[in-house]
Amino acid sequence: MLSADAEALGAILDLRASVQQYIKDSGKPPADLSEIALPELKLYCYDSDENLKLHRHGRISEVELRPGGGLEGFSAITFTYSGDEGKWLYDPWTGAVVLGCSGVDAKLRQPWYKH
Repeated sequence: MLSADAEALGAILDLRASVQQYIKDSGKPPADLSEIALPELKLYCYDSDENLKLHRHGRISEVELRPGGGLEGFSAITFTYSGDEGKWLYDPWTGAVVLGCSGVDAKLRQPWYKH
């Protein structure tokens, strides 16, 4: 499980770096992430720190656009509106990207959307 967490954390950092490079090259965030190679993840995570029941996202490869979504301050309350679908959530206004999963990682017990 920890190796899968390390892979997911690496994918998040790589995707953010790709978005930042795009911004540096073009002067603005991409309108969507279609021009950037998205990592395809399989993610196992705990439902919460208190509830150690596992849930799985079989394939995280889709992007949900959240224009003006303020993903830097993204919180679990947002999941009540769209569900915990295991997508990349992207704000094309700011270039912010988070992993749309409210579950926690195995080591740090941090919600994936906070990484």
